Amino acid sequence: MKLPASRQLCFRSSRRLGPSLLQRLHTSPQLPATALPPTQPGPPPPAPLPTPSPNSERLSRRRRNAALLQRGQEFRLEASSPRPQGTGAGTKSTLKTRFWKDVHVVEVEGGYQVHLDTRPVRTPGKAPLLLPRSKPHLATAIALEWENLTEGLQALQPHLVQLTALTSRALDIAAEDRAPSPSPTRAAIIEACLAYLETDTLLCYEPAPAEPTADSLRARQLASAAPVIEYVNARLWPGQQVRYFEPGSALLERANALVPPRQDATTLDAVRAWLAALSAWDLVGVERATLAGKSFLAAARLVAEWSAGVGGYGEVSEDAEPWGVESAVRAVTEELRWQTRTWGEVEDSHDVHYADLRQQFGSVVVLVSGE
Repeated sequence: MKLPASRQLCFRSSRRLGPSLLQRLHTSPQLPATALPPTQPGPPPPAPLPTPSPNSERLSRRRRNAALLQRGQEFRLEASSPRPQGTGAGTKSTLKTRFWKDVHVVEVEGGYQVHLDTRPVRTPGKAPLLLPRSKPHLATAIALEWENLTEGLQALQPHLVQLTALTSRALDIAAEDRAPSPSPTRAAIIEACLAYLETDTLLCYEPAPAEPTADSLRARQLASAAPVIEYVNARLWPGQQVRYFEPGSALLERANALVPPRQDATTLDAVRAWLAALSAWDLVGVERATLAGKSFLAAARLVAEWSAGVGGYGEVSEDAEPWGVESAVRAVTEELRWQTRTWGEVEDSHDVHYADLRQQFGSVVVLVSGE
């Protein structure tokens, strides 16, 4: 093969110069690599892992804690619940399944019991859940709660057995009332309700606007609160007045402050005496409604309207507007409904809140009412 002219010239020039004139461009000597023996026998170390973020650590820690809490609840429920016949201590727990077939109300001496097959539903104190004869509807509602459960562990979820929990609390308070010493649970409930009265939802209003209108939030709040306050002042503790406007001011008007005025000591004493005289059923109903709606006044009227155990609430005229679950929900959510009409409703938030209020107020009505 014939080389190009330029390549031929370079080749001839290098032959004339000779090998002694050809030098490398670098002068570093070549050193061969020396293979050293391994300093530590065994397999190579594992590959480094990325450092976990704080969020992943917190999430994994919460999952571990939730698993431990669930296991503890299973163990406690397994130890306190009756076992089906023929099962031993080493048998796998049946609480993850429904260990009963039929739920029915049984009339016994002194009232009604709810039976799971042949075993009565019991309170946390292991006493049978015994309802008075004046509350057959409550017994039926509790039976429906247990009929809708699909496994034993669901009995640990209060929202699924709400009436069972309220009934158990009422029976425990009734047992404390029969003891010679005063009931500490009743005293704690009374003080908690009085604390809610000081900042009751029906006593906190929007400051008066510069140009009042009939559609303002303040006007709506006063329109919802006035009938409730007038009812409790006239029928529950007559002679005392729950202050919701400043003395000497115009009707239903008070200072431009979000914090309601402090109640008189005589009014608080009258409310305390009224709560102390309530039955255990009515007291638990007031407590539940107060915690749900953040309003002791609305809870007091709801129980007074529906209670079957107290007859001193006064006569209700035939043309009086019924005041029940929906009325209580509207009274305690006046501001929330005004805000959602103005700015919009958050899906799966406000609607769920309304449904929860209806459920809790409805459970109070079933708890305190009778035949």
